[in-house]
Amino acid sequence: MKKYLINSINNINTANFSTTFAKSIEKEKKVLLISLLRKETNIEDFFENDGMITYDLADYFLGYTQKNKIITKVNDNIDIILSPLIEEKFKPDKKNLQDLLEDLDYEFIIFDGADFSLFDDGIKVFATDENLVMEDSDYFYIDNVDSYFSDRKKFIEINGITSKYLGFNKKNDDYTEIVQNLLSESEKKVSKLSFFEKLKEKFGK
Repeated sequence: MKKYLINSINNINTANFSTTFAKSIEKEKKVLLISLLRKETNIEDFFENDGMITYDLADYFLGYTQKNKIITKVNDNIDIILSPLIEEKFKPDKKNLQDLLEDLDYEFIIFDGADFSLFDDGIKVFATDENLVMEDSDYFYIDNVDSYFSDRKKFIEINGITSKYLGFNKKNDDYTEIVQNLLSESEKKVSKLSFFEKLKEKFGK
């Protein structure tokens, strides 16, 4: 079982990335996608299951239903578990999540909105913005940037981060490069602007 933990700074919603990642894996492997944090857009919205799922993660932890009842099949090889529909309903701790993983038969498990401190292992992926506010992780990517953004302008900052850099995603893009880099455990290399490129940028030519 391979575990991926996806988290972000507050203004980045990772549901789109997590579902894109899950769909990329499911062509060959069996995937469970678990949402731990409810935001404006959630994982079920990308599978046309919004409002069609009866139980969420909290219902299992509170003893209202069995584990198999909170797992919903959305594709041939993708199952999902929803975060608590009401945030205050239940907040899982480390022991809860260890219990959740017992007896599950999946090759890949993706936790969306994962608090890294609740896990002893797993591949940590952090989404940040162009200000590069970071949390300790194995990988990171820059999300939701405008069309003018270039990571080459952030050469010093990016290369000063110990986590592997996966790339950046512009608004309404599809995360293709980032997902491919993560699956292949590759790091995007960033080159710095040349002297002439800096001059061109400075004078707008």
